[in-house]
Amino acid sequence: MDALKARSSATGWLGHIYRETIQPSRCNRIWLAWNKNGDFLMLANRQVAIVTGGSGNIGQSIVHALSDQGYRTAVFDRRPPSRDRSSDEVIYLPGDACREDQVNGAFAQLFDREGRLDLLVNAAGISPKREGSTRARLWDLTLDEWTNVINVNLNGVFLTCKAASEYFRRQRSGHIVNIGSVMGFIGATSATSNRFPYSNSGIHYCASKAAVHNLTKSLARELAEFNIRVNCIAPGGVEGGMLRLQEEQQQSLLRQVPLNSFCQARDIAELVLFLASDTKSRMITGHTITVDGGWNMR
Repeated sequence: MDALKARSSATGWLGHIYRETIQPSRCNRIWLAWNKNGDFLMLANRQVAIVTGGSGNIGQSIVHALSDQGYRTAVFDRRPPSRDRSSDEVIYLPGDACREDQVNGAFAQLFDREGRLDLLVNAAGISPKREGSTRARLWDLTLDEWTNVINVNLNGVFLTCKAASEYFRRQRSGHIVNIGSVMGFIGATSATSNRFPYSNSGIHYCASKAAVHNLTKSLARELAEFNIRVNCIAPGGVEGGMLRLQEEQQQSLLRQVPLNSFCQARDIAELVLFLASDTKSRMITGHTITVDGGWNMR
């Protein structure tokens, strides 16, 4: 016990002691651990989350926030997550969200292992740029480029939501949080725009995120009868994310943000925790919430 407490101060969440009762469609567990402050915790029926794109900038922050709140968290990504978390905290499920067989296999593997699923976070996404971090204009964009972005940013969300809903409907509970973008509201803008002069998001990215916003609302209506809530977070410019601008361009863009700051990945992660909480947000569903420092309200 003393050894476990000593280790807790260095590693945060620790190994788990399970008491399991396995039934055909559920697994009841008592989870014992010590947090990074050395406080003893006992969580009955530890919640399970899966994060697509969990190895990326935003995804990693979400995974860490969920793990710190006691979630058993799985990363579904083509790239493995960072090694700053133990395998007891984070499960790596390699796969491509655009491949239905890999999506279904990953969800089945997680449910067979944990006996439940409580939260899906769709953080996988791409925003391809041309040389010099410029976006492709309509007349330069190829069908293959368009299809690739739609596959990852929209079709992947559809496939994972469909897979998760199979388990959520069985449990009659669950939460889905999709990651959209303010560009889904604004659309692609030219370099001469006075409002958003330095948007380097292509029309394929903007269209895909607008579709995710509407898909979120449609799924919220369709799944409400099963006590499943579906929401979306639309970040503005995120430091360390897809925001790739020259220093002069960044400063110009920053002057357009009323709060005078770009979004941090942890800002998104904190909102995920809020939307996944039945005590804090039980009546919130079908919404796309912007996290952009007021940029979009100008």
